[in-house]
Amino acid sequence: MAYKLITKCTIAAGVFLSLWTVGANQAQAVVLVNGSTQGYYNSSLGDLYPGNPADPRAAYFRGPNVSTGDPTLSFPTAPDLTGVTRLGSWLSNPTTAVTNGFWTGLQAIPATWAVNSETAIIYEVDGGSNGVSNLIGNFGVDNGIFVWVNGQYKFGATAPGGAFAFEYPNINLGSLNPGKNFIQILRADHGGGTGFVTSITGDYIPKPVPEPTTTLSVLLLGAFGVGSTLKRKQEQKI
Repeated sequence: MAYKLITKCTIAAGVFLSLWTVGANQAQAVVLVNGSTQGYYNSSLGDLYPGNPADPRAAYFRGPNVSTGDPTLSFPTAPDLTGVTRLGSWLSNPTTAVTNGFWTGLQAIPATWAVNSETAIIYEVDGGSNGVSNLIGNFGVDNGIFVWVNGQYKFGATAPGGAFAFEYPNINLGSLNPGKNFIQILRADHGGGTGFVTSITGDYIPKPVPEPTTTLSVLLLGAFGVGSTLKRKQEQKI
């Protein structure tokens, strides 16, 4: 009888450990950025079109009023922002950049802005105690967008038409570190209207669980202890 009890306790311990481990390792998916998320905002950049259509930056920032076309393009490399001094160190040191006088404090980010101009956003995002995995962005913009995470370029594109949810879906943005992180976005317009829709989600990484072998050993020892105690009680009755 004691043997059967030990067997049952061992099975129960194994089932409990399996369920507990699975539960502990489940990620917690959350919305990190959306239309109501506050960020630091810079609307002082003006038109970043370089004036010469042969300039490499002209592919990223088209001429005003659709004067150099309205193509659909994706950008595997980041635009060269050398000389855009009003951005400051927004990619390498956002905390310092936002004090240069051209950035606002934390505020609601407007969904529209001045036609034929560019604007920049810095979202400060908490990565929690263990960081965030599976960082996914969904964007809609009129006309162009460029995205960095902690200063690392992740995505860029431009297209004609308005902003809709979501023009650019399921963009892999990588992951976030534990604690403070920054998501930097540059929006571009070259005529017509402006618009912006965003949703960025991620999975908070749970706290590591104890080694299964250690925990299972403790549970098994407890099960054998219960079985031994019952066996002794039965022998005393005899």
